[in-house]
Amino acid sequence: NFLRSMMVHPRFIAGHITTGFIPEEFPDGYNGHQLSETDRQDLVSATAALEFMAAAQARTVSSGEAVENGTVAINVRVDKEGELDHALSVSRICAASCNRLSAKLPPSGGCEILVAAAASEGDNGSDSAWQRRMRIISSGLGPCRVFEAVMDADRGDGTLVVQVQKRLPLGWQLCAFGTVFNVLSRPSHYAKLAVHMKP
Repeated sequence: NFLRSMMVHPRFIAGHITTGFIPEEFPDGYNGHQLSETDRQDLVSATAALEFMAAAQARTVSSGEAVENGTVAINVRVDKEGELDHALSVSRICAASCNRLSAKLPPSGGCEILVAAAASEGDNGSDSAWQRRMRIISSGLGPCRVFEAVMDADRGDGTLVVQVQKRLPLGWQLCAFGTVFNVLSRPSHYAKLAVHMKP
């Protein structure tokens, strides 16, 4: 984790390091990997896809039938001081031969999941809209507990791997980028009601 943070540091990449690099760049000590905006969007997208698949799997198991495709509104927040909710829409994109989500995960037959965030006003001005299109390789819901997805071409390096540590009452504990994160995920209507609850 620390080595990863050092190796992606602009000063390290440029070769401008001295023996004072660590105290100069981390004067208060190392507090874990700081998510870039792309990393945050990837982690939030993975969490939304996990929540979407877990809910679909639960409905399939309880009803005994495959779940029709549809779009679900989910709010996701990385559990950090000052983090805002990401209001997301999650949907399944399928080939013509794949029109229902069954309990058998990961999806097959050319099926993908699309996670989209609309533009919103954040603390630092306007947050732009973004989306992640993922072809799920491993859902993270089985015994191996690894979520793996091939991301859309715009993302860059292609594959995102997240270790599912455990399911939390309102989210997931995930290990990504060498750091463990508690990520809150809930349907949008829960988020609207949360303002009326005590912290």
